[in-house]
Amino acid sequence: MGIFDRGGKPKPQASTEAEAEAGDFADSPVEQVALRSAPVRAPAPPPVEERPSFGINEAIKLMRDLPVDQNVELVVRVIKTTLESLKVRVPDIIADAIKKQEGLTSRISTLKGEIVELDREINQRKEEIARHEADHSETASVKARLELAEKSAKSG
Repeated sequence: MGIFDRGGKPKPQASTEAEAEAGDFADSPVEQVALRSAPVRAPAPPPVEERPSFGINEAIKLMRDLPVDQNVELVVRVIKTTLESLKVRVPDIIADAIKKQEGLTSRISTLKGEIVELDREINQRKEEIARHEADHSETASVKARLELAEKSAKSG
C-alpha cells in the first residue's frame, strides 16, 4: 500500500492506453485546452510621424507678412527650407491649396447661379411694378373722367 493510495482500495486496471499513461492522476481535475489557434491580432500600425498643422491658410498669412516683392526666389526658398525643417511638406500645402481652390470655385459658381435667379426675380418684380403703375395710371384717368362726368351731370 502506497502513501497516496486511497483507503486501501486496490487500483483498478487501466482499460485504455491513455488511462494507463495517466497512471495515478486519472482522477485528478483535468484542464480543457482548445487546440484552435488563438485569434491573430493585426500588427500595430507603424507610428505616424506627427507634422504640425500647416496648410494653405497659414501659408497665406505667412506670405502676407513677408517682403515677397523683393527677391521672391530667395524668400520662397527660405520659407520652403524652414517649413521642411519643421516637418511640414510643401506638397501637402499645395494639395491643401488645390482643395481650397476647388471649394472656392464651387462656392463662386453657386453664388453666381443664385445671382442669376435673383436677377430673374428682380426683373419679374420690375415688370409687375410696371404693370401696376400702368394700371394705376389708367385707373386714375378713368376715375378723373368719371368724376368730371358726375360733376357735369349735377351742374346741368
